[in-house]
Amino acid sequence: MSNRPGFTLRATKTGDETIFDRERFKQLWRRLRDGEYDLTVEKHVDSRTAKQNAYYHAVVVDMLADYWGVDHDDAHELIKLHCNKKTVNVVDKDTGEVDEVTIGASTANLNKEEWSLFIERCQRWAAMEFHVVLPDPDPEWMFNDAEKSKRRSAA
Repeated sequence: MSNRPGFTLRATKTGDETIFDRERFKQLWRRLRDGEYDLTVEKHVDSRTAKQNAYYHAVVVDMLADYWGVDHDDAHELIKLHCNKKTVNVVDKDTGEVDEVTIGASTANLNKEEWSLFIERCQRWAAMEFHVVLPDPDPEWMFNDAEKSKRRSAA
């Protein structure tokens, strides 16, 4: 999270038409101090839902924590290490030697799609490595996703 002043305003683009609240933009712009600002346009992605988050912590983390005999936080760190890895370079300042180290990346900023893929990796890993079957969060999840895909491709 940034401490730099600024704001976010959602806009929708359809063809050549752009819809956003121009009055709200003017209000927010007037609140800024004089200076240079970077205006960034990014494609909106839905962040994960509270239900997705609750499922992960109550089912995925708790089931694996119970299986491993560790607390919730330790299980979460182990899951991130195996299902949401990230490689970082660690530099020895004395020798200049660089080592690649794998860590568990944060899950905080995963959007809905990334979160779903993360959950699928957790399910596969738990089943393959530990024979722990993590149930799907919604028994109709695959059906609902397939129906949405069909509607999108038909449009």
